[in-house]
Amino acid sequence: MLTLPVSYIITLFPLLGAFFVLIVDKNKPENAKAVALWTTSSTFIFALLQLFIPNLSKIITHDVVSHFVSKLPGGYSVSFDNFSMLFVTFVCLVCFLSVMWIRQHEITYQKSFFISLLLFEVFTIGAFYSADMFLLFFCMESTMIPIYTMMLSHDKECSDESVSTRSFLEGNNSYILQYFLYSMTSALLVLTAIIMIYLETNTSNLFEIYNIGIKNEQIFWIMLLGIAIKMPMWPFCNWLPTVHTKANVICSVLLASVVLKFSTLLVVRFINPLYNNLFIKLTSPVNSYYIGRYSVFLFMTCFISMLIAVANIFRQSDLKRFFSYFSIVHMNLYFLIVINNGGENNFIYAMLQHSLISVIMFFTADIIEGLFETRDMNEIRESGLQFRGLRMFLLCIFLALIGIPSTSGFISEIMVIYSVSKVSYIYAIATLLITVVLSTYIFFVYNSTFGKRKMLKQNNAVRALTINGDRKAVITLCYILILLLGVFPMLVL
Repeated sequence: MLTLPVSYIITLFPLLGAFFVLIVDKNKPENAKAVALWTTSSTFIFALLQLFIPNLSKIITHDVVSHFVSKLPGGYSVSFDNFSMLFVTFVCLVCFLSVMWIRQHEITYQKSFFISLLLFEVFTIGAFYSADMFLLFFCMESTMIPIYTMMLSHDKECSDESVSTRSFLEGNNSYILQYFLYSMTSALLVLTAIIMIYLETNTSNLFEIYNIGIKNEQIFWIMLLGIAIKMPMWPFCNWLPTVHTKANVICSVLLASVVLKFSTLLVVRFINPLYNNLFIKLTSPVNSYYIGRYSVFLFMTCFISMLIAVANIFRQSDLKRFFSYFSIVHMNLYFLIVINNGGENNFIYAMLQHSLISVIMFFTADIIEGLFETRDMNEIRESGLQFRGLRMFLLCIFLALIGIPSTSGFISEIMVIYSVSKVSYIYAIATLLITVVLSTYIFFVYNSTFGKRKMLKQNNAVRALTINGDRKAVITLCYILILLLGVFPMLVL
């Protein structure tokens, strides 16, 4: 009897859930939510079991499925390293939290939304598990279709039944087109690089490619350009905030916490193992380093990206756009770990904490919009609305964004400064200045927008902070994970 690893169950279970959502009665939308909730929660439990009990992969067996997956084009060879195990578990967690977040709210097209969410989970898990580069590419880029459908299905909570489908779609065409344009451009570049790798090595298996090695440096530049669009890096810094600003909260969370990590996937699977000699490299036991041929260029690209993003942060009043540029700064900041040979585990840790922070940021923006009926920080400052308990709630969130000690952001920033300082104190000082300026401004935004006790307008009283139990649980869980990784970073490292 052939072995069926739990990875197949984790990958296929959301697909089964999508089928059941498809066949539920469309006149009972609560059934679709229930199926999606049970599917995502069960998948997350399986992912946790596999993460903490690796031998569980050999417990469940099945001839038919094992034979089927072995016949797939290129085979479904999986990779159980730290990166795949951690991020598959995280993807399952994010999809579960996304269903929890909207469980008690109406959605325009519920069945298509939850089917798309579950298919997104299937493709994402397949991408992080796959050790065949063509299957990896197929799963990674197939997520564009579910994201597109979710953008159309849940552009806003449907409280007004008079809104026509035509007007609903017309308001979304511009930013969805922008998302597709940049995503497809990145996909074509990555596919070109993968085909060139295949032509040079005559194999699509990543383990075999690592043993053979790649000599063509043109592949590096093509792949790097595709990664630069996905992260995004300069000069592609502005498309993502535009999409975040107009997309619904679930799409924003999935884009920032999962889809952006496809750039991390490409770095870990291709750039770092195949072209590490182009970066900083240890040359002696006494910590002597040499700077690779392209390190200075990559340094400058990341710094320019961070400077442009920080400059844009100072100009933003929309809270989601503000968080979007914050996310771009930290994606480029953590990329410096790879450039400076700071260790793959450190890079994975930093990107995992970035994903957690992204979930909190965009869910918090949704809470603020629900309370104040606007995301514009200028309007929030001028309003006389006060919510009992809101200041302390947001203070905890903004302190996590700043990266105070005992949070995972603090550990990640130390990793960046340490890895950069090994090579150049000038770069280390510049990186430190960017983080300090950004953290100071974030605290200023919190204090000026939410921290001060504003004078109440006439007939305007203090209201109680009302957030439903599901959303409180989601934010609390994410915050606990940030503190847990900050206090016990060796859980990942």
